[in-house]
Amino acid sequence: MKNLIAYSKQYLTFLLVLLASLKSSSQTTDLKDYCITGYYASSATSTFKTPFIVDFGENNAFRMLDVSGKIREGRYSLVNGTLKLGYVGGEEIYQINGETVSGRRTFAKLQKKIFGNQLKSNRYTGILHKQNSNVVERVSYQFIGNKFSITGEKGLIANFSEYTLVGNMAGYKWNAPGRVKSLVSHRVFVQYGNQLVVINVYKNPSEGATYGILDQVN
Repeated sequence: MKNLIAYSKQYLTFLLVLLASLKSSSQTTDLKDYCITGYYASSATSTFKTPFIVDFGENNAFRMLDVSGKIREGRYSLVNGTLKLGYVGGEEIYQINGETVSGRRTFAKLQKKIFGNQLKSNRYTGILHKQNSNVVERVSYQFIGNKFSITGEKGLIANFSEYTLVGNMAGYKWNAPGRVKSLVSHRVFVQYGNQLVVINVYKNPSEGATYGILDQVN
């Protein structure tokens, strides 16, 4: 009888430990102080890379900016390294291992958010590729406060104008439909380490976009 009681106590203890372990492993990690920055591409060597950022907030909320130039909002869960982003019309799933974020065609980093605009006062230079052609151009993006400008080999491409900051490390700019002079619909740029992943989408779909990764030079 004593052996049966002892065994019952051991079994009960085992169940309690198991339940506590399962509860602990299934709890959602809070990412409110972090964001994910990176790009989508068929491979790491592909020149066609489209930038994105996921900015986490309070109560498992997030905002996401990608090549569309629009903000998507929703709720996230993080369980055992699997991150799920749920929003109206879809869901994104990623794997997080330390600072590395992976997924389908995804190359990104989990970064702790730093207070203040991380783009201002920075300058980035590099090559932009034009979609569906062999045209390339060396450009420079200059950020001053909440404005930026783009300069190319032949001079000014876009004069200083305001952009919308996202997660202190990314931004986007839409050109007004009435601006006939501008062939670009919108621009998106995301800081990725010491680089800036950029894409400029043309108003005419057949024109595609220009895109590239620029290096910080200051």
